[in-house]
Amino acid sequence: MACKISMWLPFATTAIMVNASPTPCCKPKQWEGLVTLGMANYVHKNDDVSLTRGTINTTYDYLNMREAQVQDFHVSPPFPYYTVKMTVIKDYKKGMQWEIIESNKTCTTRKLNSSMSPPCIPANAQFQGTYLLSQTLEVDRWYVDAPAASQATVYEVESKTCWPVSETRRSTVPDMFRLTSLTFENVTAGIKNPGIFNLPSYCPPGK
Repeated sequence: MACKISMWLPFATTAIMVNASPTPCCKPKQWEGLVTLGMANYVHKNDDVSLTRGTINTTYDYLNMREAQVQDFHVSPPFPYYTVKMTVIKDYKKGMQWEIIESNKTCTTRKLNSSMSPPCIPANAQFQGTYLLSQTLEVDRWYVDAPAASQATVYEVESKTCWPVSETRRSTVPDMFRLTSLTFENVTAGIKNPGIFNLPSYCPPGK
């Protein structure tokens, strides 16, 4: 199956103002917001493409080393798509992840084998400049190349606050290419509803 994928790629955008390089910034220790996801996977061997799009209501709590995601995805093939509605809670202190599907009261647990990603732009990020969004909002662009992980990421954040604006990642694993695009909105400091981390009664608590 031959398939052509067209996506907006900040890797190639040139309308930016290159100023003196600022220091990579950090988001607050607690924040939440709405993320819009677009992800394409291409498997070379089978010449297959899969597409995922949807939203994630996300909450990050670095003080307690945990995060929560309320996911609503459309995945294809099959066509037109199938829907995934799931809440994912990660507790890095316990090294546990819970995948909760409220519609059928199921809860799947997994072990976390990685640490929580820091809330900062990586220290080795390359500053690519500043541009204006909607002619008013200054946005800084950072590029991180991670050859060991076969991955490159572009971070775009508000210049004054470090709030995320978008994130685009391309990665290559054996026989597969992945392109992921995230855009952020309604980002606020703090956690309005700490109960988002409460497990339902049908979930094992973990250790």
